[in-house]
Amino acid sequence: TSNYLALCSAATTTTSTTTTTVPVNPVNSTICVMTVDYRNYPDQEAIVASWRQSLEADGFTRLEDIGDEEELSSLLCLWPNWEDQDYYCHYRLTMHCKHNAVSATLPPAPNRTLSMGVCAYGSDVHTALATVGGDSFPQIPSSDINGHQEFWSVNRYWDLVGFENTPCNDGGIFLQGPAILGAGGVVSVAVNPVDIAGLGECQGDCD
Repeated sequence: TSNYLALCSAATTTTSTTTTTVPVNPVNSTICVMTVDYRNYPDQEAIVASWRQSLEADGFTRLEDIGDEEELSSLLCLWPNWEDQDYYCHYRLTMHCKHNAVSATLPPAPNRTLSMGVCAYGSDVHTALATVGGDSFPQIPSSDINGHQEFWSVNRYWDLVGFENTPCNDGGIFLQGPAILGAGGVVSVAVNPVDIAGLGECQGDCD
């Protein structure tokens, strides 16, 4: 009888704990940055390379060069668009992307010749905003870009070409730089509306 009571006592005081891990879905949102040092000064090359390394240290991945060398119009480039100017790819852009990102603060611009465009894409991307020094980058849906697109909102003399070959082309948003960055300029990018759990909750205008 004593053994039976002991077993019953043990059974009533022993508990079993089960831990369930609930996976968190990543946000389907990618922020990309397209850059070029449009002056190509030899003494600035290492400075720009260091800036891009800082970008990569913050989680951005450099993409392979966009486009096909055999088809110049497919390359991600800046083309001049004024009269009496050779019409071809003058500057190839380097593209970095950060996946599952709802915001990013880019490293301060290293000089006054770094040119930048931003884009965002993903099923959780409804709108996007980029700012520098209080100025906003105008939003242009990828569906509105066909071939040549003015790279800056205040300078119509340079076109972005090859955007259709970037991952931002299919349903993404191009954020058009307001001007050439000043040295030390900091660009902030935010994708809205998404939340950190990737649930797609709406904040503001969700049309």
